[in-house]
Amino acid sequence: FSAVSSLHPPTQQKGLWHSCLHTWHRGCLVYLREMSSFSGAVPKAMVSESNGEISASVDETNRIRAALGLKPLRMDNEGKGNNDKAKEKNIEEELAKLEEEERQKDIATKLTQSRLQRQQRAKLARVKTLGEADDEDDSSTAAWLAGSRQRTAANLKKEKERAAAKAKELAEQEAEQYDSAALSGMK
Repeated sequence: FSAVSSLHPPTQQKGLWHSCLHTWHRGCLVYLREMSSFSGAVPKAMVSESNGEISASVDETNRIRAALGLKPLRMDNEGKGNNDKAKEKNIEEELAKLEEEERQKDIATKLTQSRLQRQQRAKLARVKTLGEADDEDDSSTAAWLAGSRQRTAANLKKEKERAAAKAKELAEQEAEQYDSAALSGMK
């Protein structure tokens, strides 16, 4: 103790190292004082051995810890069974919740698919199929032939109108390009 107690307080020494050293020695002094008050006898534990395993009860462990000056272990026996039941209940609730979410997703997917199918059927119902179009207009071969001629004549008339419009447009463009002012310098 003489070497440890002869150290000066950190205010009289210079530097951080000396301050840390003083704090460390102070901790050692506290430990040595506690050990000097310790009787030195370690209490014997009453243990049981089975299959090479040594065990002691919590009460026995707490008795030894108290003799050594340590805090006793907490015993949470009460409510332990309720805690396990609560955990199981929480797990069951979580599983039920996940199953419900999955079921809701499945329902939403099925609703979306049926809505799309319904929209597609409605869209297709508006369009006449080839068989329906033929049945309405052409009840006989002669009627179909007459309709075909009319459609051909109508298509030819439309083509002639488009060709005439295109020719007129090209003539106007050509006239605009080469008017008398543009040709004035040519011989």
